[in-house]
Amino acid sequence: MKELCANLPTDGRETIILIQILPYIKELVSDTNEHVKSALASVSMGLSTVLGRENTTEHLLPLILAQLKDECPEVRLNIISNLEYVNEVTGIRQLSQSLLPAIVELAEDAKWKVRLATIECMPLLAGQLGVEFFDEKLNSLCMAWLVDHASLLVGKALQDL
Repeated sequence: MKELCANLPTDGRETIILIQILPYIKELVSDTNEHVKSALASVSMGLSTVLGRENTTEHLLPLILAQLKDECPEVRLNIISNLEYVNEVTGIRQLSQSLLPAIVELAEDAKWKVRLATIECMPLLAGQLGVEFFDEKLNSLCMAWLVDHASLLVGKALQDL
């Protein structure tokens, strides 16, 4: 999507995106098909570099925040995986309040692939959020991932014998 929009004529590019493309994106954010929402989440963030800071903040951030609260874990994961685009334009601080609950939920998701992908995003997030935010909000979550719960359960069961 970023490439498509970047190829639009520079004169009036933002207006074309805001009037002709963004209404469809708004519609797709609440689509009933999880695959549609997940695909949208993986490409819509790239628009921020084309729209610029003001339009991203005004028009795109509300959609991103809605996607961070989506019930489908893949949608939230795709948003978190592509935060670098928004970070380039607005900085990550505007999203950090909504980002933390989404990360925690994804880290505890029932699907191991979602948990693994969340763990794999941590270095990127740490770099974007900064050391202070990471240490304060995410360090304990990462340390909890290092605990092998299955091993602890087996050890407890053996002790009870």
